[in-house]
Amino acid sequence: MTHKDHMERFARRVPGGGIAWENSVFARDEHEAGGLLDAAVDIAWERLLAGARRGRARLDINRQGRLLVFRLAGPTREPELPFARA
Repeated sequence: MTHKDHMERFARRVPGGGIAWENSVFARDEHEAGGLLDAAVDIAWERLLAGARRGRARLDINRQGRLLVFRLAGPTREPELPFARA
């Protein structure tokens, strides 16, 4: 079973448009934790961006009790001409 397959099994939707995993899912093996986290980020991007508007978005990752919650933070606003002066 790949890291992504493992993380797909334990993913859950949370209110407010996020996706989460229990912290214990990442604690299986110290060497596997990085691969599991990478897989969680990939899954979160795939699922959360599927219904989002186009544009730049940030992925916020926070702990909420026993959960590690991933949410889109929304578009970042960048100036169109960052070096232009009035």
